[in-house]
Amino acid sequence: MSFQSLLNQSITIKSVAYTVDSMGGQQTATWTAIHSNIKCRFNPILGRDMVYLDDKKTVWASHYVFLKYLSDIKEGDRVYLGTRVFEIKMIVDWDENNDKMKLAVVEIPNA
Repeated sequence: MSFQSLLNQSITIKSVAYTVDSMGGQQTATWTAIHSNIKCRFNPILGRDMVYLDDKKTVWASHYVFLKYLSDIKEGDRVYLGTRVFEIKMIVDWDENNDKMKLAVVEIPNA
């Protein structure tokens, strides 16, 4: 079974951009799609899983997302699966070949 055949869902990944109002003061956050219709494997984690990385603090994740490698996403970006929204907490290039990646994400209720 190929990696591609396991990617059974589609997501959108958005990044935040800040705009300043016409008075030059108030900043407004706008979430802009940087990738749309990305095929992935979205797996819930039973309970809450602690993910450790050598140089990071503890990360709590509610789901893992497996997908082809994308170089321009970052922690704090958001994953949209239908009407559900998740924040990216950790990014792992799990084959260390810039080919496949795993995201540790946590669901944002009422986002």
